[in-house]
Amino acid sequence: MFFGIKNKNKFGKCHKVVMALFLSILICVLFLPQSSHAQGATDFGVAQVEQGIELGGFDFPLVITKIIRAVLGFLALIMVIMTLYAGYLIMVSGGNEEKVLHGKNTLKNAIIGLAIIFFALIIVQFVINLLKAATGYEPKQPGTPVINTFDGAGSLVKLVKDHYPASNQQDIYRNTKIAITFNIEIDPSSVIENTNNTCWQLDEVDAVVIAGTKGNADYGANCKKNETTGGILEYYGDCTKEGVCDTMKPEVINIYRFKTIVDENNQETEVQIDANGEDTNQLIEAYGMVAYDNSQAYTFVFKPKELLGSDKEDMWHKVVVTSGVTKMQKNKDGESVSIFNGYPNNNYPWNFETNTDIDLSPPYVVDVSPNSSEVISKNKVLKITFNEAVDPMVVQGVVSPSSSFDNILVDILGNDGNSLVQDTNTETQITIETVVGESFEYKGQIPASPKKVKKMISVGDRIYVVDSDKIIKTINVSDPSKPVNEGVWFTAPKGINAIHHDDQYIYVTYGYADRSALDILDLSNGNSVGKLAGFAFPFDVFVQGNYAYVADGIAGLKIVDISNPASLTSASVVGTLDFGGFNNAITSVYVNGQDAYVVKGGGTKDFFLVDVSNPLSPKKVKKIDDTIFGTIDILVNGNDLYTAHKADGVFISDKDTLELYSVIPNKFSGESLDGVSAISIELFDKYLLIGYQKAFKIYDITDKYNPVLKLSYPSSLEDDAPWSLSDNFRALAVHGGYAYVSDMDNGIKYFEILGEKQVEVVKDVEVQDLNSKGVKGQWKVTNGYKTVEFIPQEKCGINSCGDDIYCLYVPCADYDKECTAHYGVLVRTAQLADETNPSFVAKPFSGVLDMADNALDYHNTEVTPDYDSLGDVLKTNSSIPGKFDFTIYDKYYNYETNTGWRHKPLIFGIAKDIANTEKLPDNFWWHFTVQNKIDMTAPHIQTVNPGTDMEDVGDYYPVDILFSKEMNLDSLYNVQLREHPGDALAPDDYSFSFFDSEMVIGEDEDASTTTLSTATTLTIKHPVRPFGPNDKDFYYFGIVPGRETVADNQNCMYPGRGPYNGTIKSVVVSEKCVVKYGDDGEIQEGGIGSLCVPVDKVAETDTGCVTTVVDGTTLINGTGFYVTQPDKDTCYAKLQDKKVSPTEF
Repeated sequence: MFFGIKNKNKFGKCHKVVMALFLSILICVLFLPQSSHAQGATDFGVAQVEQGIELGGFDFPLVITKIIRAVLGFLALIMVIMTLYAGYLIMVSGGNEEKVLHGKNTLKNAIIGLAIIFFALIIVQFVINLLKAATGYEPKQPGTPVINTFDGAGSLVKLVKDHYPASNQQDIYRNTKIAITFNIEIDPSSVIENTNNTCWQLDEVDAVVIAGTKGNADYGANCKKNETTGGILEYYGDCTKEGVCDTMKPEVINIYRFKTIVDENNQETEVQIDANGEDTNQLIEAYGMVAYDNSQAYTFVFKPKELLGSDKEDMWHKVVVTSGVTKMQKNKDGESVSIFNGYPNNNYPWNFETNTDIDLSPPYVVDVSPNSSEVISKNKVLKITFNEAVDPMVVQGVVSPSSSFDNILVDILGNDGNSLVQDTNTETQITIETVVGESFEYKGQIPASPKKVKKMISVGDRIYVVDSDKIIKTINVSDPSKPVNEGVWFTAPKGINAIHHDDQYIYVTYGYADRSALDILDLSNGNSVGKLAGFAFPFDVFVQGNYAYVADGIAGLKIVDISNPASLTSASVVGTLDFGGFNNAITSVYVNGQDAYVVKGGGTKDFFLVDVSNPLSPKKVKKIDDTIFGTIDILVNGNDLYTAHKADGVFISDKDTLELYSVIPNKFSGESLDGVSAISIELFDKYLLIGYQKAFKIYDITDKYNPVLKLSYPSSLEDDAPWSLSDNFRALAVHGGYAYVSDMDNGIKYFEILGEKQVEVVKDVEVQDLNSKGVKGQWKVTNGYKTVEFIPQEKCGINSCGDDIYCLYVPCADYDKECTAHYGVLVRTAQLADETNPSFVAKPFSGVLDMADNALDYHNTEVTPDYDSLGDVLKTNSSIPGKFDFTIYDKYYNYETNTGWRHKPLIFGIAKDIANTEKLPDNFWWHFTVQNKIDMTAPHIQTVNPGTDMEDVGDYYPVDILFSKEMNLDSLYNVQLREHPGDALAPDDYSFSFFDSEMVIGEDEDASTTTLSTATTLTIKHPVRPFGPNDKDFYYFGIVPGRETVADNQNCMYPGRGPYNGTIKSVVVSEKCVVKYGDDGEIQEGGIGSLCVPVDKVAETDTGCVTTVVDGTTLINGTGFYVTQPDKDTCYAKLQDKKVSPTEF
């Protein structure tokens, strides 16, 4: 029996030792420095990393914390050793009670020591957390990647659109000008001094010297006045006829030479130098000019007052755009705001290197669109591309009878090749004219329209109306002026609380408690494709990406993963945020990017900003507003936040800073109609539509600080038209220039909203030059200042994304689609600075010239027309792109008498007309035909290079994207190339370079004929640094925004399609995706090629690392389900699968 007890005691001793050892190791591990873990679902896929990645930063609190933890860890290690030693004493005691007691005491002391260390750690961590809460301090987390992936102003890509010279461009000539184009309107007075003392003339077309004497009443009588201040509207950035220009502010735009010095520690330092290489702190002074875009300043040109660089050696230069550059838009106090306000950087720098030479080589045309003699639709964008950057001051401008711009003409030509001018007469004609002004007109009530409407949304050609609580009906508005009630589309089992549209589904919430649900309906037929029950009271729903955000009453905000609508379960609720339960019900939600605006309808009716950048873990950021009546409707447009606050009216604020621009009360002073309570809001163009409890109003918010009332309906509460004096929902929807407004028992009323109204007028007219009626528009520079594109002025429709389309004027009846007009474009070269000199150096602003003031060159040795042959040769003859001879054309110059003209043909007659007498070298001209029809075909991506999932891409391998059509080059600035790990790469690092358009021969469906078409290849170069810096492997994602990227027919990439052949190939260039369209712009039956896939979120066809397919099935044939990956590691694991990505890791 004692034997058994002995064994038991022996087991007890071992057990104590093992348990102590386990506890010691566990606590020791807790104290060891922890390695950095991936950030989970917050940064998987292509999530961005901030630019400011630290390579070795010093955080003092973090260092103290690490020291404390290291000391505690060391002490814990000593305790472990003591525990092991105590166990050893007990194990070898051999029954010696004294040794056993010594061992027990040692073990007891070790355990006490571990407990003290454990509680010490808790106390230290508690104090650190208190300090963090009190100071707002957050220690820096090790980021991904751990190397600096790019250097420069990448985060400022939203501010700067383009500049010349490009970043790190070399071999720049010393006599070059510097240009920069911003993405936002700039106050030119912040950049340029008005040294020429000029102002905008009264018609705001051009500059004029300010008349009168300053201080006298007549001062500035010839100038346009500032609408806000009443002062003279000064003109910044002009030049006199003698070429004397306004002056750039060198303290705002820094330009200087520099050299790089490397010290003994291999550290590089930039030193500012002069032309002799000596140290200096002097900045380079320059003249400043503005290439205005409809009186707005985006593009600036700076001409240094001295030659750049040196004649002895190549030199590097730096341009720094400082925080002194301000936005044209002032803040609410009328103060200037720096363009860098809200950005981590306060300047935008770039470098370029000059050679030792002077540029005397002329520019020439290398490509035009349309091609000579081509027949085009009237919504095509015209395009001219030069071999080098040209001065935007002479190629960008408005074409109209009143404008001063005449360097590039667009006109309708007659049979003789000259601008068409009809004989004048006084016959009575029916003329369609545009009456400029606004029209807000009540059109009537929709016949048999639903009553007691709670909600309305506009989708495509239909208005979806929540009627009588449980029913959704549709109103067909394909003809907005004649809406038709189509009847019931969906019936819910309980009252519908909210309705929302996203992509191919309608999302509705209905009921409460155990009778509530989120139902996902197929847009094509109203059938339910997925449903999730179990909400408290789902008041509202908003969908963004793969998540539905539900305002679930007292249960707070719930975030539902809807990537697989057919398999929704309670586990689909991936994120929740509590707002206090009972009496704190969440009633509204609106999501914009990583921000969610949440309204708490119970209690104080607070308004919260919530961070949903990680939908699995939403976080409250701040309480925005606690007005007594609360917020009940929210809209975000751009940087502006619109909120309806019942009795407090509508607030307009900055969505980021929450700066309040203005408040639209329910009744302005002087208004006759009090809306009583603002309930609903919608936006249409520049107008804000507000549904009130007792009214419907429209405001012009062009000036968001001072909204202007445009419509108030009814005109008074005694209006004869039937109008419900109390509608607590007053639902709104907008479609095709019409507003639809619910009116309780009276159904739905609709209103016409037009900024311009076309009317048919019968009158006696004298027929004028057609150019004064139809050919109006604007030439805009793009493509690194090498291309200009002409956008007509006349609106003629909308594209598949709902944006306006503009058309060239064709003097034809709308129904006659075969009617055509013969067009011509004339590019005028500049006048030589010295008629006797063989140099191409030209007079400023006298015609098209490059950034070194060299005039345009053209000569075709195969055709040398002269005045005698103009009537025959040049009626239809065009110049040929790429032809030049670098020789001054002097056929009509007499060197003996120095009479006649050289290089630039003389202008006879009207300067705005194209005449055969100017179709001579060194001008450039071409002809084409415009047909009275609109091309509605959408562009898509045909091939990409490197191919999808291509591995081992070279360090400086360019990225090529071949589109199916010729593209509007200005829209390609929206294309991005992103890497992971890493942030969005700036054009400075991955710069855009537009090569010549590719001529593509394509066979028709019956293969009986061939057609010639033109497509654009976008090449993205990256001269600053290679792919995969520091020999690291990276994922790269090309992003082509569907709405902003448009073809030369102004149609967007909707529906988007790209190349995929259904099999995995490690090919350099993807196989071609081909889509065939009919004449009506619709895809032909069977017209989608087998190698094309639409935009989706499937890993097999989209490498965005977001979703993949269940059980290895494929969605190419329409089967399978989408599933969102929980974190980046899982996502990468999916991409590493050979079935998905043929890439070795």
